[in-house]
Order: sequence, then structure tokens, then C-alpha cells
Amino acid sequence: MITSRTVRDLTVWAPIGAVVVVLAVLAWIVWPTWQEYRAVHALLDAVDEQDFATIDEQVELLKRIQRGEAALEPLKRTLKEKRGRARDGAAIALGKLEAADDSRIGLIGSMNSPDTIARRTTSQPGSPVDVETVLALVDALRSDDSNIRELAAELLGQLGPEISLAIPALMDAMGDSNEDVRSQATETMSELGERAVPTLINALSSDDAELRQAAATALAEMGPRARTAVTALTEALHDDDDDVSAAAAHALASIGQEAESALPTITELLEEKNNAVAVWLARALWRIDQDSESAVNALVKTLKDNASHVRLLAARFLGEIGPSAESAIEALTEALDDEEEDVAREAAKSLSLIEKPVSGS
Repeated sequence: MITSRTVRDLTVWAPIGAVVVVLAVLAWIVWPTWQEYRAVHALLDAVDEQDFATIDEQVELLKRIQRGEAALEPLKRTLKEKRGRARDGAAIALGKLEAADDSRIGLIGSMNSPDTIARRTTSQPGSPVDVETVLALVDALRSDDSNIRELAAELLGQLGPEISLAIPALMDAMGDSNEDVRSQATETMSELGERAVPTLINALSSDDAELRQAAATALAEMGPRARTAVTALTEALHDDDDDVSAAAAHALASIGQEAESALPTITELLEEKNNAVAVWLARALWRIDQDSESAVNALVKTLKDNASHVRLLAARFLGEIGPSAESAIEALTEALDDEEEDVAREAAKSLSLIEKPVSGS
């Protein structure tokens, strides 16, 4: 029997119950969304700060609440727009967020965005990289998207011994039409060390001047590990393209004393080449033989070149020589009034490295 009290109780409690139900539904909907919001922002902050421990924590939280979609686009933008460890963090986060979805992980060559490349190589951090992945990255080096080509070259540099399979493709990428791709491929080749030297030596004979320059640059970044390329680099000093000659001189300077056999050619060409090449030859002379007199004389001459970048290099290299470049003090002092601020600043820095402190000061 429905009594007046029952009606009264229903009148009082029904709205409260409805409110409770509504609040419960809202909590069920809103709480995970709030959790996702906080986790995504913490994840993106961790990527910017290269805090890999926090990246792992926030990714695990997002996986537990089965959320994370809001993080995908910002992470993809980071992959495209940033460099270094921030990009690595974004790649790892994307890989872990989407690793469970095997249907989305195919051969990289058939993919259309940089983040899918990252997923392929970061879904199982620390695990051996199979040949298929390397070949997929090689395919990605041929993508129409320069972002994909650049990222593929970068990721190849993070792999193990299997990367040797990618040497021919990386060599092609060193001649890419996009400067960023060329730079990244060259850096990756240099990281291969001795394994890449024979291929780089062959590239020094290429008909493509940009490829010859890139090969010499990669050898320069290897330093003494490129010692077996000294003969080829010495021949490259005669290259008709000044950029190639300069890069070859840079490489010989980086190799150091083990490039001693190149000294006669360097000395000969120091008088023949224009200042844009001579500035690098002078540095090589100093780095290989510690011949300060010849190197300083050549650098003082290039310090008066019409091109500001040549003058800047001359000033910088005189600073590298240090106190042994004392005879250049007058020329560097004049360079303090150079019309280019960067040159004047470099001259001041070099003077501080060359001049001996006054006793008692």
C-alpha cells in the first residue's frame, strides 16, 4: 500500500538518487578524460625535457585507462619539427602507445608518416633489430616525403651491425636533393666508422660533386678511424670543386698525424688554391705536422679575404693554434674592427687564446 509517507519519501529521495546517478555517470565519463588530460600533458612535458622515466610512467598510465589518442598528434609534430633527444622521446612514446596494435605496424617503405617509422624501431626497445626492419628503413630512404627520408637515415644510425646492409642506400641519400636528408645520411655514415670507409673512398670518385663533398665530410667526422682513406683524400685535394677540396682538407686535419703522407701535397696546394680552400689546408698543416709558421702565415693571408666566412674561419683556426700563433696578433687586432660582427668576435676570442698573460696582472 502506498502511503502518504511513502510518497513523501519518494518525493525527497528520488531527486537525490537521480543526482547520484547523474554524478556517477559524469564521474565515469569525466574522470578518465581528466586522467588522460593530465597524463598527456605530463607525457608531452617529459618529451620536451627528455625525461625518459616519466615518459614510460605516463605511457603506462594511458595504456591502463585505454586512452592516449590526444597525445598522438602532438607527438607526431615533435617527430617532424624537432631534433635530438626530444625526437627520440616522441618516437619511443609513439612506439609504446601503439605497439599493441600489430595491424598498424607494417613495412616502413609502405608507410606515409615519420611516426610509423619510429613505431617500427621503438616498439620493443633493446631488442635485436632484424634484417627486415633495416630493409624497410632502406625503402623509407626512397620515400617521396623528405621528412620520412631524413628520419629513416637518423634511425638507421641508432641500429646495430645490421646497418651495414643500408650503406649503399645511405650513400645515395648523401646526394639527396634535400639538405637535411643529406646531412643526416652523412652523419649516419660517419657513425659506421671503418665499415663505411671503402664505400666513402669510392664516392670520392663520383661524378656528383655534392656526393664527393658529403663523402669527405663523413670521413672528416670519423677522425682517425678514416686513416685508410688518406691516399684518396690527398687526391681529392686536387678536386676542381673548391667545396670538395676544402672537405678533403678538413678530413685530413681530423685524421691528424696519421695523414702525414699528405703533407707535400698540402704544402704545394697552399700556394695554388684560393683562400676558401687554403684556410682549410693551413689548418690541416697545423693539425698534422704542428707547423705553426707555415700555417699561421697562410691563415694571416686568408684573414684578409673578401669573403666573411673565410675570414671567420681564419680567425678561428688561429685561435686553435694558440700561443704558437703569436705572429698573427697584429692581424687579429686589426680584425677586431671587421665589418662583420662574427669575424670581430672570433678575432677577439682567438687573441685571448694566443696572447700570453702579463706577469703580475
